[in-house]
Amino acid sequence: MDGFFTSLIQALGLIVTGDPALRGIVLLSLQVSGLALGITVVTGIPIGALLGLRRVIARGLITALLYTGMGLPPVVVGLAVYMLLSRSGPLGALHWLFTPSAMVFAQTIIAFPLVAGLTMTAVRSVDPDLRLQARALGATSFQPRIASPARPEHFVSESIYELRGLCQEYGGRTVLSLASLTVREGERLALVGPSGAGKSTLLRLLNFLEPPRRGVIRFRGQEIPSGSAPLELRRQVTTVFQRPVLLDADVVTNARYGLHLRGLSSEARVRALLERVGLGPLVHTLARRLSAGEMQRVALARALLVEPRVLLLDEPTANLDPYNVGLIEEIVREHCGQHGTTVILVTHNIFQAKRLAERTGLLLSGQLIELDATKAFFESPRDPRTAAFLRGEIVG
Repeated sequence: MDGFFTSLIQALGLIVTGDPALRGIVLLSLQVSGLALGITVVTGIPIGALLGLRRVIARGLITALLYTGMGLPPVVVGLAVYMLLSRSGPLGALHWLFTPSAMVFAQTIIAFPLVAGLTMTAVRSVDPDLRLQARALGATSFQPRIASPARPEHFVSESIYELRGLCQEYGGRTVLSLASLTVREGERLALVGPSGAGKSTLLRLLNFLEPPRRGVIRFRGQEIPSGSAPLELRRQVTTVFQRPVLLDADVVTNARYGLHLRGLSSEARVRALLERVGLGPLVHTLARRLSAGEMQRVALARALLVEPRVLLLDEPTANLDPYNVGLIEEIVREHCGQHGTTVILVTHNIFQAKRLAERTGLLLSGQLIELDATKAFFESPRDPRTAAFLRGEIVG
C-alpha cells in the first residue's frame, strides 16, 4: 500500500511540475484517441445507419460481427492487432507495430462496433410508421434537408400513372396483380374493396415506397426504375395514411414537417391551411392531446402544404365521426379542385367513394375487377362481383 501512495505522489509531482516527458505522453494519448474517434465516427455512423435502414447483403452476418466486437476484451483486440501487424503477419509490411499508428488501429477496432451497433439500434428503434410517412412526404432515407425541386413542365401527359403487368408479392404470396391501370391527371379516383384486397399495397407502389416484384410503373410518361424512384419524382406524391403518425410536438410543428424535409418554410401558408382545416385555435397544442379526427386533419394539412401533384388517401376517415368525415372530404374536394391535384382514394366506404370520386374501381384478391365512371359503377355495374359487393355481400 505504501508503494502505491508513493507512486501516486510521484505521478502528481510530475503533473504539477509539467514534466516534458509526461506532457508528451499525454499529448500522444490525446492525439491517438482523437484520431481513432474521428475515424470511428466517420465510418461507424454511416455504416450503422445503412444497416438500420437498408436491406444490405449479409446484413445478419455483419450485425452478428458487430455485436461480437462489442463484447471483445481489449486484451483480445490487442493480441489480434499484434498478430496482424507483426513482421510475419498479413499487415507486417506496414511496419506499424509499436507505433502510434498501431494504437490508432487498435482503438478504432475497439470503438467501431460500439458506434456502428448503437447507431443501427437507434435507427431501427424509430417507429416504422413514422419512417414510412416521412418517406411519403418526400424524405430521403437519411432525411436531408434538400430544396424542393421544381415540377418538370417539359412533359405534358393526359395520364399521370400508367401501370402494366404490375405484381407485388410478400413471402411468396401474390397480394397484387394488375394487368393494366391508367390514372388521368387531375382526376379523383376511388378504389374500393374488402380488407386484404391489395388497396394499401397499391398505394405504397404509387408512392414509390417499395418496388414491385414485376411490372412497369410510368409516372407522367417516365418509367420508374426497379430500384427506387428519383427523389424529384417521389416528392410529387404523398400519402395520408389511415393511422397518422405525428411528432411529439405541437400542431404547427407537425404541419411544417413536410416543408422542413425540403428545407422550405412558408409560415403564412401553414397558418392559413391550419385555419382552413379547423385547427387555428390549436396551433400550439401538443399532438398527443388531439382527438383522432384532429390528428387526421393535421396529417392532411401536412400533406397538402407540400403541394403534391398526387394525393394518395389510405382510408383517411376510417373510424372518425361524421363531422370530421364531412370536413376532410370537403377540404380534399375544394383544395385539390383548386390546385388540379390528382387524388387516389382507397376505402371500404362505398358511400365516400360515391361522394368524392369521378371514377371508381373494385379490387378483389389483388385484381382490378371493374373500373368505370362513378355513376355507372354504382348504378349499372357490369361484373356480378361488383354488384354483390355493392349489395354488402361477402365476395373474394
